[in-house]
Amino acid sequence: MELELRSRLADELSAGPEPPIGDLVAASIRRGRRLRVTRRLRHGAAALLAVLVATGLVSGWAVLRPGAAQVGAPALAGPLVPATPAGLLVLLESLLPEGVTSGYAGSADGGLMVQVYLDTGRGPGMLRVAVGRDTNGPLGADERAKLSQGAVTGPFRRPDGAEVTVAYLPDNCVQRTVVVLHRPDRVVVQVNIAACLAWDGTANAEAPQVLTAVQAEAVAADPRWGVMIPRSLVDAGAARHPTLPELT
Repeated sequence: MELELRSRLADELSAGPEPPIGDLVAASIRRGRRLRVTRRLRHGAAALLAVLVATGLVSGWAVLRPGAAQVGAPALAGPLVPATPAGLLVLLESLLPEGVTSGYAGSADGGLMVQVYLDTGRGPGMLRVAVGRDTNGPLGADERAKLSQGAVTGPFRRPDGAEVTVAYLPDNCVQRTVVVLHRPDRVVVQVNIAACLAWDGTANAEAPQVLTAVQAEAVAADPRWGVMIPRSLVDAGAARHPTLPELT
């Protein structure tokens, strides 16, 4: 019986179209596979799905992208006030995988940017997130010229209308992998996944990259990012990081 059910599932899945290939190839393949399997299972027999779940055959297909909040994104509750680095840092910490955080810093001079070190068990790695508004549309000439120094994929359009571009810069350890998300409201969130720590006066110590590009996209896609954020985040930032070091 189990072999027959497996055969039926294989025939049904193979009859469907291949998953879409977008600019972000790896992420699109994963997304396409999940959509195809979900669609087939939803319209398939309930008994077949129950058997497969019980035997663990679909466990790998049911896993969402690491760190991605695909459903039930937080709503913007309460009044919005001008963002502060400390408030944005509290938001960033809430979106990261489990681990030890340190190396906090922030800046509002010339744009909002925050920094955190995250240690998930391989040693601390550095993340920096910048937030602003793009009045010239997604990826202006200067930004694209900088990112084009490395390997660039995108822009890839998300279901929510945002556009994501990913760049890998092999000669820039502070911005080894850069994920830029442009929302339809022209808010831009840029996540820099470093391969080193901040300058310590003599060098940038080598460090692991602690997020994947897909995880960074999930962080950037949270709707609470912006130049105006909920007052609750600003208040929490003032309490948690009253003397946030300046990012240099």
